This record gives sequence, structure tokens and C-alpha cells, in this order.
Amino acid sequence: MSKDKETVDTFAVDVLASFEGRENVRPEEIASALQLPNGKSVRGFLRMTFPRDPSLKGTTWLLTNEETFQTLEFFLAKRKRTNDAS
Repeated sequence: MSKDKETVDTFAVDVLASFEGRENVRPEEIASALQLPNGKSVRGFLRMTFPRDPSLKGTTWLLTNEETFQTLEFFLAKRKRTNDAS
């Protein structure tokens, strides 16, 4: 395994561990942990994957533990594919 792949794996383990057992996580917290510029891409993923009632538009998005981990897994897999391609 190359040094770069080990770094990505360690990063993923650390990120996942930091959210273990947490509820009411905001998309911005996930974006920050994943070193994304802001929560916009995370919220876009959430809208497609976990649609909310239209009446909740403009309200704070608080994720369950399950939603948090599915979101983290998606973005960590995307990060891995990007790193593997380079």
C-alpha cells in the first residue's frame, strides 16, 4: 500500500471515530471534518438521499447518527476514488 493510501485510510478512520454515537450533527460539521470548503455539497447530497418535507426548507438540518454515517461514507468513498485516480 502506498503512503498516500495509508494517509487516506487514517483520515477516514479518524473522521468516522469523531462522529461515533453523535446525534444532531449539522452538515457544516461534516464538511469541516472532511476538509470541504463549506456545507453546500453535503446539503446537496442530503437533499437527494434524505429528502425533507418542503415545510422544513430554510431550517437547520440536524442529522441522525445513521444519516451522518451514510453521508460520511459517501464523501470518504468519493475522496478515495479521487485520490486513487491521481
